[in-house]
Amino acid sequence: MKIIKGNETYLKEIMALLDEVKQDPAKLTDWDDDYPDEEIIREDLNTKKARLLLIDGVLAGYVAMSDTDEYLSRIFPHLSKAAFLSRLVIKKAYRKQGTAYRFLSEIEKEAVQLGYQYFGIIITPGNIPSIALAEKLGFRFYREEEFEWGKALAYYKSLEMYYRFVSWNVNGLRSIMTKGFPDFLKLVNADIVALQEIKMFSSQADFSFPGYHAYWHSAAKPGYSGTLVLTKTEPLSVSFDFPFGEHPKEGRIITLEYPDFYFVCVYVPNAQRDLARLGYRMQFEDDFRKFLTELDQRKPVIACGDFNVAHQPIDLKNAKANEGNAGYTIEERTKMTELLNSGFIDSFRELYPEKVEYTWWSYLLKARERNIGWRIDYFLLSERLRQKLVDSFILNDVLGSDHCPVGVILKR
Repeated sequence: MKIIKGNETYLKEIMALLDEVKQDPAKLTDWDDDYPDEEIIREDLNTKKARLLLIDGVLAGYVAMSDTDEYLSRIFPHLSKAAFLSRLVIKKAYRKQGTAYRFLSEIEKEAVQLGYQYFGIIITPGNIPSIALAEKLGFRFYREEEFEWGKALAYYKSLEMYYRFVSWNVNGLRSIMTKGFPDFLKLVNADIVALQEIKMFSSQADFSFPGYHAYWHSAAKPGYSGTLVLTKTEPLSVSFDFPFGEHPKEGRIITLEYPDFYFVCVYVPNAQRDLARLGYRMQFEDDFRKFLTELDQRKPVIACGDFNVAHQPIDLKNAKANEGNAGYTIEERTKMTELLNSGFIDSFRELYPEKVEYTWWSYLLKARERNIGWRIDYFLLSERLRQKLVDSFILNDVLGSDHCPVGVILKR
């Protein structure tokens, strides 16, 4: 099963596929009456988030999402923001195999990741399979509307049953504010956003984050390190650093307590090119592991940030050449293993054990353009949150830093 995100990049490929299907009448016999023609798809590619489902090279499904649609505004006038699903088309043969269920589940996951609050579907009254599918996925009937082409039934589902958390090493907050971060914050619509390497004091900020409570933890040294957590919901308590051990004031940890979990933002020290800070790094790792396990005894823990280590060979482009280098020493990798063995899971590897994705690229030698990177930014979860994990994602197309944002979606 392959899902194509329709846009002009794929337009030629999609049209060629449609031509192939149309030339073989047998391929059309298993479609519903609302089979998408070229004109509809071209319109959706220009105005909506179109998705096509390919199975063995055959167009097996089609969907179009929009949050600015005439149908949306007429049927869902009271929903402030929605992921609108129109012209759902799945070949009947694939419906029997549960393909439609998996297809819509993936679209729903994407809608959550994009920050939509509602998921709406318009279904014609006679489309019994789609109605059954919507109900199976938890959609509720909303209303019936008369259009020029006939009646439509509107179903909707609230997506507020999920938490959306995002983490990003911004490598300078002031810099990222001039590179579209306010727009990114609105688009991602996360419940909590954790930032590392902010490199500034709160007193220097001539900007704010509407809709969020901001908790700053800056380093004592100007222009260095520092963390910041933005949260829509005010926490029960906030703490900074470890409650034990001797550590320099580098603004590396913020912990927010909520009724059902602890949220920890961390910027783990870099061992440095000559490994000059590897010794301190080991001390930090031991205290961090002790800190998380103590929190975990009280409530589940969500720990995120820049961990400055590629845990396994799959987590960096040139593993062999980087053996012994900062971020890929045996010592650092072993500490990550010990942390995971203390009752935590790497959310990304939990869902995608063989997927190659990176979160950091050197500014040198066009490393990002050539995708010569490392995965050193993580969301770690208490093991008992495993059943609540919906998705773990890496937004590697978001620019502005040498890192990219990472995130998780959890059931509430």
